[in-house]
Amino acid sequence: PILKLQFLYFIELSRMSQMKLNQLCQAFGHEDRVWSISWSVQGELASCSGDGKVMIWNEVENELKLKQTIEIHNKTVRCVAWSHDGNTLASSSFDKSISIHTRGDSGEFDTVTELEGHNSEVKCVAFDCEDKKIGSCSRDKSVWIWEENIDEETEKPSGDYDCAEVLAGHQGDVKYVIWHPTKPVLVSCGYDDTIKFWSQDADGNDWPCTHTLRGHTSTVWQLSFEPGVIDKPRLASCSDDLTVIIWNESDDGSWSRSSAITGHHTRTIFGLDWGKFGLTTACGDNFIRVFIEEEQDGEKRFALRIEQDEAHTSDVNSVRWHPTKHDVLASCSDDLSIKLWKVNIQ
Repeated sequence: PILKLQFLYFIELSRMSQMKLNQLCQAFGHEDRVWSISWSVQGELASCSGDGKVMIWNEVENELKLKQTIEIHNKTVRCVAWSHDGNTLASSSFDKSISIHTRGDSGEFDTVTELEGHNSEVKCVAFDCEDKKIGSCSRDKSVWIWEENIDEETEKPSGDYDCAEVLAGHQGDVKYVIWHPTKPVLVSCGYDDTIKFWSQDADGNDWPCTHTLRGHTSTVWQLSFEPGVIDKPRLASCSDDLTVIIWNESDDGSWSRSSAITGHHTRTIFGLDWGKFGLTTACGDNFIRVFIEEEQDGEKRFALRIEQDEAHTSDVNSVRWHPTKHDVLASCSDDLSIKLWKVNIQ
């Protein structure tokens, strides 16, 4: 409770102060653009690249130290995602596969299974809130749901997965999937400018599309749910149309646009992450921006509080807030590097 109060005070102070990002470190290791990064609950950072490699980094005294390199894919690795306990890492690749890596007794990760089924590049992979299912999406316009098998002898998860459902509905390349924080609901977005919700029915057998959100006018690249909210968290989406849209869920379960962040980005917004500190974006103009929700004229709106120009020397592809250090974030770029940043209040 004391730490929470200290952080709330920090947020309140930030609303009244000037802020900037201080670069803590820059790490190189990949030999091609770095597409995606993801923090484990333990504070390890996974990265993936056009070089076909997955790298796991330890954050030690504001530096990134390479812990392990996984070379299992033979083409670009587009996405990495951790299970909620941090003991399983999934990677998706342009080689049409998903690989599952689990932590061994030594702390190193072993590749235990490879999931195949998509007919084209697999753009994203994500674990559900119970770590029992995986969602994936592809350039083949489909969204897949995979369910982990239970070992008959041990009655424990086996680490192997079967396809539970193939979902068709998008009219183009599906860029991203994310699970609802507390419900069996998978959300996808893509090249057809839409966001779709796939909800498991009462029998647990089918995953119909329950909502399609239209508001962007170009490719929707990524999604992020509001953190720390169990009942009806809001959803943020970013797009090639240079906007971020905030979506609200109504009492009847429907979704609608509540606000938008416009006029700040000059090129495609490739990534965003909604953390406890605020909402940060990764942009093709090489900027990282941080928006904080504030009261303006009796309404809550997202105000631009940090605009880090030339955060990288090329497109910024992904940004992720640290899981416990809420004022620290990581970014990755086409410039082959990964950076750590800390919010500085002046």
